[in-house]
Amino acid sequence: MLTKTSLLALLVPTLLTASAEVRRPHPSPKHDIASFHYMFPISKTDFRNIGDVSLLKTFTQTTPASCTFVDNVGYQGNSSSTIIGENCSFFVQSDNVIIDLGGKTLYQNSANTSTNGIEINTGQKNITIKNGSIVGFKGAGILVHSGCDNIRIQDVTISSCGRQGVYLKGTNIDGTEVTNCIIENTIISRTTGIATLANATALQLDYCQNIFVQNSVFCHSDGRAATKDGIGVLVQNGIDIVFDNCDASTNKGQNAYGFQITGTDTGTSACGFTNCTAQNNVGSNSATGTGYGFYSNIVSSCLWQNCIAAGNSGIKNGYGFYDSASSYATHIGCESNYNKAGALATLAIDGGRGFYATGGLGNSYIECIAVGNQGNAANSANMSAGFDLQTENYGVINGCEARANGTDASSAWGVGINLAGSSQVIIKKSRIFNNRSNTATQGCGIKDAATSSTTLIIDCFLFGNGQGTTSNNFSVTYPGQGEINLTAPVSAGGMGGISLIKPFQNVTVTAS
Repeated sequence: MLTKTSLLALLVPTLLTASAEVRRPHPSPKHDIASFHYMFPISKTDFRNIGDVSLLKTFTQTTPASCTFVDNVGYQGNSSSTIIGENCSFFVQSDNVIIDLGGKTLYQNSANTSTNGIEINTGQKNITIKNGSIVGFKGAGILVHSGCDNIRIQDVTISSCGRQGVYLKGTNIDGTEVTNCIIENTIISRTTGIATLANATALQLDYCQNIFVQNSVFCHSDGRAATKDGIGVLVQNGIDIVFDNCDASTNKGQNAYGFQITGTDTGTSACGFTNCTAQNNVGSNSATGTGYGFYSNIVSSCLWQNCIAAGNSGIKNGYGFYDSASSYATHIGCESNYNKAGALATLAIDGGRGFYATGGLGNSYIECIAVGNQGNAANSANMSAGFDLQTENYGVINGCEARANGTDASSAWGVGINLAGSSQVIIKKSRIFNNRSNTATQGCGIKDAATSSTTLIIDCFLFGNGQGTTSNNFSVTYPGQGEINLTAPVSAGGMGGISLIKPFQNVTVTAS
């Protein structure tokens, strides 16, 4: 069992470094062209039964092949079957298949509410789908069933599907997961959701392992008309899922998520996000509407590096990065700015937050920035916060900046770093300044709910937090820790009294 001493020992390297290596899988699906029985074109007539004029036939590929579309295809199937392969336009039932859309479009041309575009049977391997568009399928644009291995989706645009744009549907981490897949240079947009049945989700990965997603966009999912959530990316119970240079923005719904990463039973672990963005995701539920940039729940040992969350908002709450019950999650060089709460943010737990973590262990933020996050300006109970750690143990904030969260015109709390019920938190070499509220006692650099805090403050700069010319850098006085600026700034956000603060005690400030 880990003790507090041993856990702190584990955190020491984190305090000393500002970089970390992303654990990145590199699966490489390869297809042996020589093993293909044939290579042939796919035309409209391949989706018709003999003598039919309607495109009602599911095209089924049962042998290795390279298939290239030469026509746009508007599939008109109307099956209501839930059996694998019986309600889709193109069914793959063989290993070693390449589907080259040839720059053409495969689309649904019927009102059926559950049809899939391309469906891959359970246990298939070495399948590539590339180079074209898939549009308007009310089920999933591409559906991959459990036990599949080495699936590549490349240079594909998918739009206006009902349930998911792409769904990798593993069923358990016991050999029935989907493994070793690559999704690259792909755009999935405008997923709509199905009323009472399914959220609007661009990319969904269930029980997947070793998935690499690169240079792709998951945007404009909109579940509002279906009264469902809008989600860019949903990962459930995954291992080694890596996103590199991806964007999940402008998703809308009852609640909205850029990236939603969860571990509903087995947990999600060893995932990585590098150079990813999640912006302007908006939740509109009339009671709980929340917008999230990056949301994680029950994850372990995951990394976010050089990621940006900005402008995420909701009628109730807006979060840039939200971590719940996570352990050893690391955020390096990330920014979370201008996330905003709405008029329903009326409780102390509500608000607009840059980085939020609750119920976790050993989570760290290194060289991260949180600027301009805003709560409900008309309510004094909710909070604008750069970093908010709730019941977190052994958290680390190192080399970070929390600036201008809240404003002098806002009634909400304006806090740089908020700690509530958290234990053994280390805040080191961080800059916390100009966090404001229209109430002096509610504009604060570091707000700590503990009466005898275990927080450790090392070489931090705090200045201009408060209201008007009143400084309020700390809500509690840490014994022998930190340096409190006792001189009021000459103006809101001004630099008066800076010579009293480490490392500036020996600096003389003169008016310019």
